[in-house]
Amino acid sequence: MPSSTTTNRSPTSTPDFPALKGNSPDPFSKKGAGPTSTMWSSGTQGVWADYVIRDNVIRDQPLLPIYKPLNIESFNINSLRGKFLDIHAHLFTSCPDIFCMQETKLSSNIIDNFMLDNYVLIRSDRNSNGGGLAIYIRDSLLPTSYSIKHDLQGSEIQVVNFSFHNLKCAIINVYKPPNILYSDFSDNLVTVMSDISSQVDYFFVAGDVNICHLPLKNKSHSNQCQYIKNSLSAFDLAQIIESPTHILPKSSSLIDIMYIPNSLLSNYYTELLHPIEKYHKGVRVTLHLPITNV
Repeated sequence: MPSSTTTNRSPTSTPDFPALKGNSPDPFSKKGAGPTSTMWSSGTQGVWADYVIRDNVIRDQPLLPIYKPLNIESFNINSLRGKFLDIHAHLFTSCPDIFCMQETKLSSNIIDNFMLDNYVLIRSDRNSNGGGLAIYIRDSLLPTSYSIKHDLQGSEIQVVNFSFHNLKCAIINVYKPPNILYSDFSDNLVTVMSDISSQVDYFFVAGDVNICHLPLKNKSHSNQCQYIKNSLSAFDLAQIIESPTHILPKSSSLIDIMYIPNSLLSNYYTELLHPIEKYHKGVRVTLHLPITNV
C-alpha cells in the first residue's frame, strides 16, 4: 500500500492540441477548441488522425505525439533471498514496468530461481554480505543488459537498455556503499552516463546513494549532495523525490533517489511506498513519455 506522500506535476504550459471527437477531450488537449475545429480519432486508442475538420472542410494536419505512461519503482530491499515472497506479492499488486533493487546481497554462486511471470530479472551481484543490484523489468520492453567497461572502484552501477514503443531508453540502477567517497561515486556515474547518453532517447537514474538530498545544516553533507546534483544536472537530469525515504527511530533522511530528464518534468507523479526493507521506503514515479506517430 502506498503512503500518503505524493507529488503530482501537471503541465506548466498546455500544448495546443485540438479536442478529440465528441465531448471527451484528451487530457493534453486544448480545452474549448469548439465544434468548428475538431481532431478526429483514427479509431485506435491514443492515436491521432492526420486531418482536421475546420469550417466543414477537411484540411491536412501533422500527426501529433501521444503520451504513454512508464512506471518505475526503486527499493533498497536488504536481501533478495529474504524478501522474495514480499517482492513477489508487491509486484503482483503494483505492476511496475521497471523495479530496481539495491542491496540484493547475492553472490554469483547463488542460482536460486527468482524469476516471475512477465518479468526479466537482470542481476549485478556483489556478495552475500552486502551490496548488489538487480532489476525486474517487463519482458515486453525487450531489455538488454549494458556491459560497463570501467573500473567502478566499489561504486555499484547497473545499466539496462530497453525499448518503450518507438523510444530507446535506459534505466541506471545505483548503490553507493557508505565507505565509498561521494566524489568517486559521482565521477564513475558520470563516466557511465557519458557512454550511454548518445545511444538512447531517455535515461533515468534510481537507487540508494547514502547521501541525504534534503536541505541540511551540515555543510559537508550539503556539499556532497550538491556535488552529485551538479554532476547529473550536466546531463539535464533533475532529482524528483522530495520527502524522507530512510526512516530511523530518531532521524530521517532522503537517500533513495530518482533522477529524470528535465524535459519530462511538466507531467509526472511520484509516490513513497511502504518499505520492503524495514527502514527504506520505496519510491515510484509515473512518467508520460511522448511517442511520435510514424
